[in-house]
Amino acid sequence: MVILLIQLDSSNVLMFPSTASPRATTASPAADETMSAILKCTVSSKPVATLKWFRLESSATEITDGIVRGVNSLEYRIDHVSRDDAGEYRCTADNGYGGPIHNTTSLVVRCK
Repeated sequence: MVILLIQLDSSNVLMFPSTASPRATTASPAADETMSAILKCTVSSKPVATLKWFRLESSATEITDGIVRGVNSLEYRIDHVSRDDAGEYRCTADNGYGGPIHNTTSLVVRCK
């Protein structure tokens, strides 16, 4: 199983209106085809932020299946990774102040 963690370090960005980009750490994981992968996004926010995962292709598509929500965290679980899952993903956080912030990462699938 591969776990990807995106931390949106945005305590100031989300609390007050701001156009500053969040500081973030990302990793670009590689998962073997048919294995499991988890993409996890966390953020520090008061009030609590609404988090969403998007798959980036020709347009952004919100992911609704395989989602596990926590307080200021969101996981996207892929039980059986396939080559179709490879690509860019974006986590977006918004608590109503300063506009949404986001970070993007890539999932690489090693085909059998």
